[in-house]
Amino acid sequence: MSLPQFKMPSHFRAWVQEKWFEHKDEILSWEHREPNYTMEDYIKKNKWLLRKMYRDEGYLEQFLEENHKKLQKEVKRGLKKGNL
Repeated sequence: MSLPQFKMPSHFRAWVQEKWFEHKDEILSWEHREPNYTMEDYIKKNKWLLRKMYRDEGYLEQFLEENHKKLQKEVKRGLKKGNL
């Protein structure tokens, strides 16, 4: 019996989820209640702030450095196929 395959979330998605949990903890400590909205609502409301925070923490540059060759190959393939 083999285990089912699943896709791991991106580093950004995992980072956003961690920020959501931090936000929930802040609401709980300040207001002694759980937030009355979902993580998806939190992301929609704060997507540009989250993106800026992620970039300012240097994760975007780290991701680009680690995946530079992979990204180059994908761009070249896209150009050859006429997708870009």
